[in-house]
Order: sequence, then C-alpha cells, then structure tokens
Amino acid sequence: MTPDILVFGEALVDFVPTRRGRLRNVSGFELHSGGAPGNVAIGCARLGARAGLVSVVGDDEFGHFLRHAFQTEGVDVQQLRHAAGQRTGLCFITLDADGERRFTHRGGAPETLLNVGDV
Repeated sequence: MTPDILVFGEALVDFVPTRRGRLRNVSGFELHSGGAPGNVAIGCARLGARAGLVSVVGDDEFGHFLRHAFQTEGVDVQQLRHAAGQRTGLCFITLDADGERRFTHRGGAPETLLNVGDV
C-alpha cells in the first residue's frame, strides 16, 4: 500500500486505568497505542484514508505491541522502525473524579532517532 497520508513523530504505549483515581490507587490498566502522531494515523485510517506512520520505537515488547496495534487499525507500518537498545516510550494516564487526565511518562524517546533515511 502506498499511503496517501504520512504521519511523522512519536508513537508510544498508553496505559489507561480501568477506573478513575490517582495513579497510586489504580489496580489495573488497559494498553493502547498512543502518541499524537500515532493517534492521527489511526484516525485517518478509520476515516478510510491510506495512512502510514513514520516513527521509531524500541526493539522491545512494547514496540512490537505498537506495530501490531497500528497494523490492526489499518495503518501502514513499513516506515515504523525498531531501534536496538532503545526503550519504547510509555505514558500512564489517570483520570480524576472530574474526568481530567493526568500523564506520567516513562523515558525512552526513540522517535528522536528519526532521520532523513526514514522517509
């Protein structure tokens, strides 16, 4: 597939709590693909566009989870690169009683390794 739309940037794993509350009180999470560029690519694919994601993730289980999640959503991942020795970024999201989101990031920013050769 040749994408009509290429989205560049961060792809990370969102840990979304199974209930509202502070991070220290959360007992479980659901894993979702995340990062604004990744979300845009999924949104475009869901609207029927041929969307591709250009990003770098770690060569770890989270990076492979993302590849599968984007593929399942119909996003072209030919230009999603796994970087050896890098950790895929993680984001823990909590929802307070008012539904306000709070974000806690775990390091790892392999998308900063994007270069001209990735295009």
